[in-house]
Amino acid sequence: MDLRRSIMAVPLAISLGVGVILVLTKVITTYQFYRVKSRAPYEGKREPPTVPYWIPWLGSLLPFLLNQSLFLDEIS
Repeated sequence: MDLRRSIMAVPLAISLGVGVILVLTKVITTYQFYRVKSRAPYEGKREPPTVPYWIPWLGSLLPFLLNQSLFLDEIS
């Protein structure tokens, strides 16, 4: 019985770990986006802010591909 419980716990632990990574990615990128966006526009050289996203390395590819005009309206 203990082996069965430990085997069942592995997918749960992986799911929780992936969930934590996704949520932290969204929180951090959202914070960075609004922090950069709120700075004065003429405060020296500015790079465009990173758009908030959920999935690392894919970034905002999926929302952009699904609805480009809505995506661009939301980030401006």
